[in-house]
Amino acid sequence: RREGAIALNCNESNAKIFVNGTYIATTSVNQARIMDGFKEGVYEITVVKDGYHTWLDEVWVYPGETTNVYVNLIRIQS
Repeated sequence: RREGAIALNCNESNAKIFVNGTYIATTSVNQARIMDGFKEGVYEITVVKDGYHTWLDEVWVYPGETTNVYVNLIRIQS
């Protein structure tokens, strides 16, 4: 197959995952969130949760492969 996938692991549940600025899904601590159907290329991943610093990175997706992403959300000190 020509599409690739992103498997996103996060240390917090119910954070919002955006790919290239589009909301895709929420995180789950217990399992990776698998997002597929991506053409080869670079994607900007943003993970947002109230009370936590926003996480942002770029990942490269390859055809027929799954790219693993590990997100460590850090609580904002008030």
